[in-house]
Amino acid sequence: MNNESPYRWVVLAVVSLAVFVGGFTQFMVSPWGVEISTDLGFDATDIAGIVLAPMIVGVLLSLPGGTLADRFGVKKVLAVALVIATIGVFLRIWADSYVLLFASMFLSGASGTLAMANSPKILSAWFKPQSLGLAFGIFMAGGGLGSTAGMAVARLFPSYVYAFWVSAFVMLAVLIAWVLLIKERPEGEEPPPPAASPIAGLKHVIKLPNVWLLGAGMAFLTAANMTYSSLLPVGLQADKA
Repeated sequence: MNNESPYRWVVLAVVSLAVFVGGFTQFMVSPWGVEISTDLGFDATDIAGIVLAPMIVGVLLSLPGGTLADRFGVKKVLAVALVIATIGVFLRIWADSYVLLFASMFLSGASGTLAMANSPKILSAWFKPQSLGLAFGIFMAGGGLGSTAGMAVARLFPSYVYAFWVSAFVMLAVLIAWVLLIKERPEGEEPPPPAASPIAGLKHVIKLPNVWLLGAGMAFLTAANMTYSSLLPVGLQADKA
């Protein structure tokens, strides 16, 4: 790729939205924690488990999802993940128990998890090394911005059901944008050879010590962030009540 295509900014916008919407839908729950727990009949502090549910997908599917994308292509794998996440956020609207709410939130985590794991492969195909850092910075900011936006706007709606409806349609819009707009590489660029086997790729990755080191660091960082962002809003609402 001698010249960077202007279409790279469209690709960057869509992959950033894919991580944005994961945080947006996930963190709309915390500000409504007291009301949700009251309506569904569980302890308010248990809302932390609901907010954590999408993260469990990351623990289970990040490595397998990455190897599947190497084999079948990022666009296909993440399209499936977005379909699953969209189903999850629509099911969340009608969840009437802790178990159903947890399950719907678990499904919704497929989008952000696989987007975070695989979208850099697309960005690397579209951006030159000298501009790749900027692209990655914008992409990574998408997740944090989504979480912030979700918590910021959640209480602007009349009820959490309205908030859930809005987040479901935002997820659906991102799914449609992904299917219609994403191209894995510029036209004329040869695709990399597919991995021989997803299992072989996974075996290679799990032998890399830096993968486990980075994973452990992210686990502690995520645990601290989740505790703060899920329980603090509930505590503030309880004190206000």
